[in-house]
Amino acid sequence: MIIIDVAETADRHGMFQAVISGTDNVLVASSRTPFLEAARILLAQGADPNETLLARHHGVDSLRAKIGDAAKITVKERADGRDQPRFVPWTPYPNSNNPHRGDQGCAKTDCRSDDSGETR
Repeated sequence: MIIIDVAETADRHGMFQAVISGTDNVLVASSRTPFLEAARILLAQGADPNETLLARHHGVDSLRAKIGDAAKITVKERADGRDQPRFVPWTPYPNSNNPHRGDQGCAKTDCRSDDSGETR
């Protein structure tokens, strides 16, 4: 089992960081879906897709899934907020150089801003 500690980033409300528990190893620097992003990063790094990933938030076990299952999904919301968030199949950004990226977060090794100032 791989355990990650998830905490909201200090500078961006609604964005979260994921750290391998018990280490200083930042797996995800900033993401709206750090658990799913962490699963994709771990899978790209060669983790066993059948291994369990556990997220802890404020010391409480909050999410648990097989790495391979979590890597296949993301969360979709309508921009107008009329629908509840839902899990949908994950697909990478078009033209992405980073095969495990696909949601609005950024892996520690792939943080950059576009012209709008949004981190991708």
